[in-house]
Amino acid sequence: MLTAAMADVLGGQGRLAMLAGEPGIGKTRMAQELASYVESDGGLVLWGRCSSAQGAPPYWPWVQVIRSYVKGHDAARLNVEMGLSAADIAEIVPELKLLLPELIPAPVLEPEQARFRLFDSITNFLKSASQTQPLMLVMEDLHWADQPSLLMLEFLAREISQCRLLVVGTYRDTEVVAGHPLNQTLGELAREPAFPQVFLGGLDEQDEGQFIELAAGFEPPSDLVKAVHAMAEGNPLFLTEVVRLLVDSGQLDAESVARSQEWSFKIPSAVNAVIRSRLDRLSDDCQQVIGVAALTGRDFDLGLLEWLITDERVEIEAEVSAGELLGLLEEALAARVIEEVPELVGRYQFSHALIQETLSGQPSSVRRAMMHASIGQALVDRFQDGADEHAAEIAYHFGRAETVTGHDKMAHYSLLAGQQALAAYAVEDALMHFERGLAARNITVSDSMVAPDEEAAALLFGLGQVQQATLPRHRLGEVQKAIKPAFDYYVSVGDLPHSLAITDFIGIHLVRGPKSVEIITEALGLVPPGSPESGRVLSRYADILASSRGDRAAATDALDQALEIAQRENDAVMEINVLVKMASLHYTQIEYEKSLGKCLLAIELITGVSQPPDTPVYWYAVRDLIALGRIEDARPYAARQLELAEKSRSRYLLTQALHSNGFLAYLAGNWETAREFSDRGLEKDGADVRLLSMRSDLENKLGDFAAGDRYIERIMETIRNLPPGVTQLDHTVITSTICVAARITGNVDRFDIDASASGRLLSIPSGVEPRIAQIARTGLALLAMQTDDVSAAEEQYSFLKSWPTSRTPLILIDGDRVLGLLAQTIGDQEAAVNHFEDSLTFCRKAGYRPELAEVCCDYADTLLARGKEGDSSKAKSLLEESLAISADLGMVPLSARVTARLDSSVTKDSTIYPDGLTGREVEVLQLICGGKTDREIGEELYISFRTVGNHVRSILNKTATANRTEATNYANQHGLVTPGPTRE
Repeated sequence: MLTAAMADVLGGQGRLAMLAGEPGIGKTRMAQELASYVESDGGLVLWGRCSSAQGAPPYWPWVQVIRSYVKGHDAARLNVEMGLSAADIAEIVPELKLLLPELIPAPVLEPEQARFRLFDSITNFLKSASQTQPLMLVMEDLHWADQPSLLMLEFLAREISQCRLLVVGTYRDTEVVAGHPLNQTLGELAREPAFPQVFLGGLDEQDEGQFIELAAGFEPPSDLVKAVHAMAEGNPLFLTEVVRLLVDSGQLDAESVARSQEWSFKIPSAVNAVIRSRLDRLSDDCQQVIGVAALTGRDFDLGLLEWLITDERVEIEAEVSAGELLGLLEEALAARVIEEVPELVGRYQFSHALIQETLSGQPSSVRRAMMHASIGQALVDRFQDGADEHAAEIAYHFGRAETVTGHDKMAHYSLLAGQQALAAYAVEDALMHFERGLAARNITVSDSMVAPDEEAAALLFGLGQVQQATLPRHRLGEVQKAIKPAFDYYVSVGDLPHSLAITDFIGIHLVRGPKSVEIITEALGLVPPGSPESGRVLSRYADILASSRGDRAAATDALDQALEIAQRENDAVMEINVLVKMASLHYTQIEYEKSLGKCLLAIELITGVSQPPDTPVYWYAVRDLIALGRIEDARPYAARQLELAEKSRSRYLLTQALHSNGFLAYLAGNWETAREFSDRGLEKDGADVRLLSMRSDLENKLGDFAAGDRYIERIMETIRNLPPGVTQLDHTVITSTICVAARITGNVDRFDIDASASGRLLSIPSGVEPRIAQIARTGLALLAMQTDDVSAAEEQYSFLKSWPTSRTPLILIDGDRVLGLLAQTIGDQEAAVNHFEDSLTFCRKAGYRPELAEVCCDYADTLLARGKEGDSSKAKSLLEESLAISADLGMVPLSARVTARLDSSVTKDSTIYPDGLTGREVEVLQLICGGKTDREIGEELYISFRTVGNHVRSILNKTATANRTEATNYANQHGLVTPGPTRE
């Protein structure tokens, strides 16, 4: 199975495989055998081993893999294969900074985006390296992997389909119980195609007999085989150790076997006893040395071990010099207790994890704690100024030694380890370190406390930062509980830089809630009015006012003050940031002209700044221009947005930019281009509702209803996976997406979802910003129109007609068309005509061809329903325009709908009917004569139930009849009873 996977890799099809089984079953040996096969075919094998020691740095197996590769290749090749990714990778593999001194740091991003960029950089590097030479990565002992390393594995697995890369992971299935992080990763990996898992079972009795025969040189008696099998139970490691013990004790030579009548020799029943028997054959000095090594982890460094055994605090009985150390390690190598790590000179590992575990567990608990304390302090002394980089390892040892050293050192190095992990975007590891540091200090997080000292404040602020990145959305309010005590401490000691760092954090991440408002309000009092620092705080103040309080006036005033300060100080960067925040505020209020004006000012300033800030200015500019119908003006800004997003390699920014470019193509009917952009975006984030909504409508417009339905289902899945109690834009998009789809497909199965999401959003006591409310109400409007709910249609009409109704950048239907459909539903045909005229003018000017075709058809329906003089002729002209566009763009469902209308007799003649009846009314009358209900008539003529009712009342009035029976008699008397139009 594994060699077949490697054959695929050699053919350019990347693969991922897993080897699972109990300890000692042969996972590593199997990987080594496969590695030999790969190397014989010219491939390169790189090993990464997860550590059972909690002090291992984040991404430790990946660091080992990359380090091994870097050591074997020169700077020129690394530059080519890593490209822009080198700067990101250097954050976790510092050696790169020495090899490539001209690295340009990548732009600073939020932790989640920065981690995505790191994952993307490592993936791109490995894919690039595999183009020159097939690669096999062995990730050993994944049951000990840190969560960031597992997330990196999941990311890579999704990206390796088209490269020469084989990733083989090993893990103990006996340790992966419910709730284990690896369980989730295995679930994610199982979704990938061709993902083989090899579960290694034990050897049977016959296999063990063959093994003993090879070791002894003769066929063993069956009694001996049965006795060994009873002890080893098929485990290769146990079997090897038992047979080696028999050989070493002289019990397995031919003469001894021949004399034995009964095999009742005493063999250890537990593997630890077997391993101890093996270790007992080593000299005392050797056992003491490797015992110290075992306390540092599965693999160890010669230089560090030499430092430790010569440090008097470690207190080993053996007096070992540096020269003697190598001899003792040679003794352990000969006994196969340890082995050298390939390609890493001076690096060793225990030949099996069980050996390391046995050794590290031998000292008494007190002795073990004292040795961990000594090792921790020795590491501090050895690395001195560089101890921060080894903080996780040091914190691990002091954590194991808390009973003898107290909690201070554990807390201090946990803080440093947390900050280091946060800098490497390993937020899960950082969370663990900060929580342990606080626990060591016996600090319970509460927003009513004040941090007692600087270290506690740093731990609390660190905790808040990682909570922002790791907590589910409905628990993000807890972030305030951590950062408020830290802020209060910094204020109490006059530490302005750290106080402002917390206000920046709140502003950037929009940490909402009363405590956040308190923090920023208090921060305003800490800075001199009119100072650059006050401008910085005012900018954050506006964010929190708008997002938490919905106080637009106060937010606008704060931004005006900040802008004045930025301009007075000639601070272009601050001015850019403030202008973009102003644009954002206008955008949320559906003030697109004002938003665009601020964006253009910011873009003009950006061209003169050597290091422009990372802002969403192009995002807002593109959406403003879409709303204003200036599609050609939007294209260069969308291209620039994508260029910057690709440089940042942020998943969030990339999906935003790809949606911008894809939506512009979609609006113009450039379907293939829109598909390409949406495919790229969904590869980065398969749950992005903007891309999924656009893609659903695109496929439905072209007649692929099954594909359109699949994209809607993915939106539904995204919403189902959101935490309870959270209201997001995702909820507002789904109703309008479903209703737009239903107009095309006729599928109303999902109407049972109704408007619960949008209704819940609009019922929030504090209200929602107009942009979100407009999207929500558009969904409710379409739902009311398609269910003929006149009362609901009137409610939404009264709201939507008071807002700017040009195309909203996240809605699939023009706003004026929505108003036209609503007016038609409530029976106000004159208003409907006016709205459709506005929509027609907007779409023609903007070049939104697919929407123009839809508007023409809906407008024609209204004219045909109204039936005034000239309406039939104009309706026919509109339908012909719609058919020309829809046929050219391949909009099959709309073409069929328009053709049916053109085939209707009402658009073919201009017959004058008695008593002022219109052509549409005669059509309705003919269907009444055929016994059709109002609902059936509406379906036959593609008009709403409400519109049919209006026609029936008008017919009865004009013909002076009291009911449908009298109307039928009237039709017979005037020769109007002919077959009505029939829908295909």
